[in-house]
Order: sequence, then C-alpha cells, then structure tokens
Amino acid sequence: MGGYKKIRIFLLTIPLLLISVSRASPEKAVKNLLIELPKKIDSWISRADDSIFTRSTLFNHINGGAEPYLTYDFREAAVRRYSGNGNDEILVEVYDMGKAIDAYGIFSIENADEEIGIGQGSEYGGGLLRFWKNSYFISIMTTGDEKTAAPVMKKIAKILESKIDSTGDKPDSVSSLPQLSERGFNLKKTRFFHQFSILNRLYYLADENILKLGRNTDCLLAMYEHGGSRIYLLMARYLSIKEAEEAYALFIKSYMPDSAGQGKIKTENGKWVMSRKEGESIYIVFDAPDKNRGMEILNGIKRKKE
Repeated sequence: MGGYKKIRIFLLTIPLLLISVSRASPEKAVKNLLIELPKKIDSWISRADDSIFTRSTLFNHINGGAEPYLTYDFREAAVRRYSGNGNDEILVEVYDMGKAIDAYGIFSIENADEEIGIGQGSEYGGGLLRFWKNSYFISIMTTGDEKTAAPVMKKIAKILESKIDSTGDKPDSVSSLPQLSERGFNLKKTRFFHQFSILNRLYYLADENILKLGRNTDCLLAMYEHGGSRIYLLMARYLSIKEAEEAYALFIKSYMPDSAGQGKIKTENGKWVMSRKEGESIYIVFDAPDKNRGMEILNGIKRKKE
C-alpha cells in the first residue's frame, strides 16, 4: 500500500468529577495525550506542531482510509511526526474512538501480527505498531529503518499506554463465543464492527445490506479453523426484537430462500450456512464443511444468564 508501511484501512457529568467508564478521563483528549509525550525521544525529534483531525477532516489525513473509522464512534485524532536520521520518520496517531468497544473494533478488523503486550491488545509487524486501551486506538509506524525505529516505537507506545489511566470492556459478544478447542475448533480471529460495509470487507456477503446492519448494530465475526477448514460465525445484535426479526426475514429471503424455514442450507460451493434468531440477536455460521460442524458452533454460543 502507498504512504506509510502497512497503513490499515483500513455524559453529561453528575458532577464534573464523575466520568464515563468508557473514557480514560475528560482531560485526556487526544491532543493532551500527545502533549505528555516528549518531543525528543532518544535521537528522534518532533519539530512540527501536532495535527488534530475530526470526523469531518479525517479524510485529509488518510484519504481513502478514513471510512472504517467513521463507521465507529470516532471523535478525533491527534498526529505527531518524529524525524530520525536522514529521511527516517515515525508517525504517531492517537484516535479517540468514543467508547472502548469501538477502540477494540477498529483494532480488531485489521489485526494480523503477533501480540506484544501493550494496552489491552497490541501487535507489531512490518514497521507498524498498533494497540488499544479504553476508548483509544494508537497507531505508530515508520517509513525508515525498521530495526532502528522499532525500539523507539515501542518506547512511545509504552509511554502513551501509561497515560491512559483506566481500561475498558470488550463487546459482550466476545464472551459469548463458542469455546470448542477440545473439539478441535481453533478460534483464530474476532472482528467487531457495526456497518455492512465492514462485514463485506471481512467476508463478502451481498451487494445490498441484507442484514439491515447500521450504526446501532453490534456485530462480531469470528473465524474458526477445524481440520483444514475455515468456518465463520457472525453474531449481530440489534436494538430491538422487531429490528432483529425484520433483518432475519430479509436475510432468509435474500440469501437462503430455499432453506424451507429450517435456517440451514448447503450452498453451491458445497459448504453449509446455518442461522438462528434469538431475541435481539441473529447468529449465522458460514462455510461449514458439513452440517454437524456448523451446528456445533451454532449450538456452542453462550447464552447470557437472565
């Protein structure tokens, strides 16, 4: 991809001392987090002023890459550049995603490298370090000598991580995922999102929004490996039972009209799709190599205790 390496396209107070549990603290706006970061770290120096981007200006910073952020509750981003030897540069981006589940979400949809133990989830690879903590998502990348820049990038990440005072919760759906490792199902990836456009980037479903996903739907796409097969589980939670019913009816009509109301069908590629609606939620298994393995995943979803 062009530009920096591996760019991933990717309260009211009660009194003022009280804050939302999903935010670190009111004074820790993204610009203030960067202010607490030294302008000189080892031999790397930041000479220019920090840049601030909002929902309406983010495209000016990552033209072609802003859309995924805007499908979440993104508020603003602060950006700083450090210069090293020659043309070497480190770019630090701090994103306020509004709430912890959305910081987890934007991190999760591009997560591909090894965990490095920073924040509540992190990765490093190919000159790009990413992590999330509470409602913040941080991206640190270099265009220069990765070997030279990597220690400084990790130092920057640890400083920023220490300035975010509290942690936030992952989406509830993560704890509901089937845990079937003893049955040979290896949970490889989880991706949290809201909009149909993100689902299609992760797993192409249809040209039209046949699940009626929108800003207020919470979706988790999990990928399992079993016996050489990749099986996907989609969990979508709506605001109401009525919305879930309408979405499920449209999905059945559009995607599996020949399922005869059974919620399961063998598709043209020889794999199985099976689905179920419960309350405000829809659960769909894609690409199961046979009916039994698909049903194991579907039946393994943990129900919340009332």
